[in-house]
Amino acid sequence: MKAKIEFIKRHRLIFEIALLFLLLGGFFSFLLVNQTYFFYYLSSRLIYYFLLVFVFIFAYLFFTVINKNKYYYLRAVLIWFAVIYFICVMMISHILIRHNTGDDFYVHDSVVLTEAATKFLSEGRNFYQENYYDTPYAIYKGIFYDVNGPRHDNPAMTQYPYLPFIPVFSLPLYHLFSNLFGFFDERFVHLLLFLILLPILWQLPKKKENKILFFYTFCFNPFFLIFFVAGYNDIFVFFWLILCLYFLRRKIFLPSAVALALACAAKQSAWLILPFYFFYIYYHQDNSQSVSQKFFGVIKKIWPFLVVFLIIFAPFALWGLNDLIDDIYRKEAGTASLSYPISGLGLSFILLKLKLVKTAWDYFPFWIFQIFLGLPGLLILIKVQKRINTVWYIFFAYGLFLFVFWYFSRYFHDSHFGFLTMILISAFFLFDQASRDNILNN
Repeated sequence: MKAKIEFIKRHRLIFEIALLFLLLGGFFSFLLVNQTYFFYYLSSRLIYYFLLVFVFIFAYLFFTVINKNKYYYLRAVLIWFAVIYFICVMMISHILIRHNTGDDFYVHDSVVLTEAATKFLSEGRNFYQENYYDTPYAIYKGIFYDVNGPRHDNPAMTQYPYLPFIPVFSLPLYHLFSNLFGFFDERFVHLLLFLILLPILWQLPKKKENKILFFYTFCFNPFFLIFFVAGYNDIFVFFWLILCLYFLRRKIFLPSAVALALACAAKQSAWLILPFYFFYIYYHQDNSQSVSQKFFGVIKKIWPFLVVFLIIFAPFALWGLNDLIDDIYRKEAGTASLSYPISGLGLSFILLKLKLVKTAWDYFPFWIFQIFLGLPGLLILIKVQKRINTVWYIFFAYGLFLFVFWYFSRYFHDSHFGFLTMILISAFFLFDQASRDNILNN
């Protein structure tokens, strides 16, 4: 093992350069796949754009090979410039093309749906009670088919599947950008959160030499970029989760609990981090205390979570509890009058292909697999956490548990895999010397 570590240290420069080339290769492959509207916007400036890209690559590699320690800050500036310029230009060009052409098919449908929900909220209407047939989202009405061919309406035509904090947070920005630019795109919200996220990501690795590596590994990860630019809202929940762990690592519990509440009020996927977050604080209590004392000690540190979560959810529960449950639970579980169809890459798709489920619209009790396979996995992860109770482990265990839950759910899409890469890459770079010592000592 020691020989392997020494080999990695001696050849770290080669690994870094190879990784950068691989990530940039994925980045440009993404541009080529989406050339229909990206290159259309940049057609007159394309040669200058790529010239700037090659100048950046040459400069970064030159200063890395010459003396990566001496030119660390210069390399950091180059990476920051590359991330902000390349990704922002790409995102803004996609937004402008959509606005100039009026074509909503070049964006993920969750963007169009959330914009409609935000508009309903601005008019004082409950987006869980409304249907979306008279909104721009109507273009997605008949995109689903079952295995026998008949067309089915998109379930989202009558159900908003996301949690209320996304439209609530987007509402003031909806008015701001509409007044500034004359139009609103939900990806303005995503881009704003991404830019705020960057300095937080930079501070996560404690070792200086890992900051640059983490920065471009995360930002140029093709599985992140593809879905970020298309408008998937994973960045929204990820931002609040990272902010939660950022405060937690600094033992600032109240803001951490608030950030976690906002993540859990945005998407259901954030709920699965709760047991690991709770036991992180629980295991850090004084061992001389009783179980009840430890429990109330945790509640004392995370009480803002309950308050903020209830403040966001209570108005919609009072406004129409049945509509809220129908949209955010029954549709996902397959028990609604028209649920989301079985699809994706997980067990559900295998069962469908084996004819164990007749059509993609039928109900199947996937919760049995999630409980009997997910629950033992959760108990094992929590037991291990007692020995390795660090912040990086929260994200690592959360990523594993989320994978099991999604794989045995009604659908497991490629975008879910993209979100898992965001979680696990972050967990890898949160792992520091203190975490390593914690493992060795236990």
